[in-house]
Amino acid sequence: MANNEKLNLSNMQKIREKRNITQVKLSLMVGISQQSITYYESSTRTPSLPVALKIAKALGTSVEGLINENDIIAKYYELCLEDQEAVNTMIETLYKKNH
Repeated sequence: MANNEKLNLSNMQKIREKRNITQVKLSLMVGISQQSITYYESSTRTPSLPVALKIAKALGTSVEGLINENDIIAKYYELCLEDQEAVNTMIETLYKKNH
């Protein structure tokens, strides 16, 4: 990424709103200001990696999920726990088959 390119976290706002989390609540969950959330969602500023990780964890997604709405990991985190467990079982079965 060139120095003048900004990381687009527009999907962060979509995930936050889908989970009915306000900017204020997310800022409290992550330990940053509400203004920082606004900056990140508008791509005015880019969070540090540790902050991006905290945001992703608070929203139940991956850092890639904050950037790309088509990210497979983000889709995994949108599944209910029962379906996540089914996916985990399938992965373990395939892994054992190949090793």
